[in-house]
Amino acid sequence: LAFSALRYTTGVVHRSITALKVGDEKLSAMDMRIYYNDVRNNYLYQYGTVLQMYGYDLSTLDSQACLLDNTMTWGEYFINQGFTQASNVLSLNILGKNAGFEANDNLEAYVDAYIARVEDSAEAEGLSVKKYLKDTYGKGTSLKDLKKVALLSEYANQYYEYVFDGYFDKYTADEVKAHYEANKNEYDVHEYYAFSVPYTKYTYKAPASGETVADGQPKSTEEATKMTEEA
Repeated sequence: LAFSALRYTTGVVHRSITALKVGDEKLSAMDMRIYYNDVRNNYLYQYGTVLQMYGYDLSTLDSQACLLDNTMTWGEYFINQGFTQASNVLSLNILGKNAGFEANDNLEAYVDAYIARVEDSAEAEGLSVKKYLKDTYGKGTSLKDLKKVALLSEYANQYYEYVFDGYFDKYTADEVKAHYEANKNEYDVHEYYAFSVPYTKYTYKAPASGETVADGQPKSTEEATKMTEEA
């Protein structure tokens, strides 16, 4: 029992289980736990206040029904988003390696800077790095685990930018502008939030002979329209 507990708390189990495979590239359960928590933390950073406005308790968010897809919980939504992100990263790594793409010197510099930011965050919160990683990503997570994921992600980003820039080198600025003008609906996007505002719609109904209009009800069509607008 003690040995099993040690394997779990040190992350040995999570590192030994393959959670995602794309081609010959694999990610462990530990890697996916990092992707999951990054997706979750980034989402809460951007939309946490909005979720609270909708009545969500952020401390138990994972078990609550997802606002974006009522067929799953928020926890399942974050897992799916994490797998999508990780799959894209692995695919770009495979494509880059097959194309013979070599990352520039910024790769290691970026990862070192990322690890330094993690250490700074731990210090700012008055925690050891080990405790900070445990609170953020779960038991047994190490800086080495974070570095592995960061290296994969940065290589994918660099290859994506290389392909993206090379793609647009084939077109002039005027050609890109003309294409955009002809296909605006495919590129222009926005986010919106819809709020339901209930109100009473008043209608005028002429009283029967000998009767009077009830108190609070409009005495004409014009008054009904005005009361509805005020409501």
